Amino acid sequence: MSRVYDMELLHVKSNKILRAKKQLSPEFKDASVRFTLEEYQGDESWFIIQPSYKHKQIGDPVVIGDKVTLFACRAGCALNIKQLHSNTKQHKLISDTNHHEINNNNNNNNNNNTSWQINLYLSYQDNLEHILKGGDIIRLFHSEAEKFLTCDAYENELHVFLRTTFRAATTTARSSKALWEVEVIHSDCRRTGAGHWNSLFRLKHLITGLYLCPKVIKINNKSGEQGAFCKQDQDDGCIESFLTLSKEPTYETVFEMDSTSHYKESDGFIPNNAFVRICHTASRMWIKASEIPIDTDADKPIMYKVTTTLRQLNLSVFDA
Repeated sequence: MSRVYDMELLHVKSNKILRAKKQLSPEFKDASVRFTLEEYQGDESWFIIQPSYKHKQIGDPVVIGDKVTLFACRAGCALNIKQLHSNTKQHKLISDTNHHEINNNNNNNNNNNTSWQINLYLSYQDNLEHILKGGDIIRLFHSEAEKFLTCDAYENELHVFLRTTFRAATTTARSSKALWEVEVIHSDCRRTGAGHWNSLFRLKHLITGLYLCPKVIKINNKSGEQGAFCKQDQDDGCIESFLTLSKEPTYETVFEMDSTSHYKESDGFIPNNAFVRICHTASRMWIKASEIPIDTDADKPIMYKVTTTLRQLNLSVFDA
């Protein structure tokens, strides 16, 4: 005899449970169901996996690649995606204030909106606590400058910088503006894995959802003095390169991590809290600290630009 289990859907990034609540909606003539992400569990968060196609039956094993329907037990309807307003992005279920309401109609023949495909995100073999892996949320602490890699607004513009900290230990940091999500690039764009020394990475700022990338600009240098982080001279100016953010995960947002020692683990994994140098894959430039302040109007600046260099230096070492 096959068994059917109720399950709950945990949103990993927000650490909240998906719940389905019946309510009246002005968008529909009859009752609708509101799907929200909440911290609390209950029978409104119970779902059953049902097959989407007739050649599968309830109770059959569910494997990677299967298309299924997620049926809310209490609400009595399937989880689907339907955009209510074309001028709003309600498909982004981010918090309690962003939600979906669907028509409670089980006779809907449109299987495209209620069918979900199960894809592997991270293999259990790579889900090891002591190594860096895709989906990890980290802080990057510059070991020599003793500053955190941070993103914040200054004069109505987002900046990536190294922020001076006055804390006694890095583990006491509390600011979410210094949190970065690790993306280990996989051949399948829907997957991630464990971080190896030869892996390709992206670093996504947790709050803004933007990707770390370098920006190259040309500045005038008619005085003859070289800029503090010139990559190469061109006529009367030079090329500067510093870190900024990108909306799209392009090739310019790809980085590599290199060990600071010649000894590396035999399995090639990057351990947690390892000292690393970060190299921009496209330009082969290394991220490094600088003494160039951003908040120049402050008595004691705490925001310093993050630049790039062609050489591996001690100013390029971060604690990941």
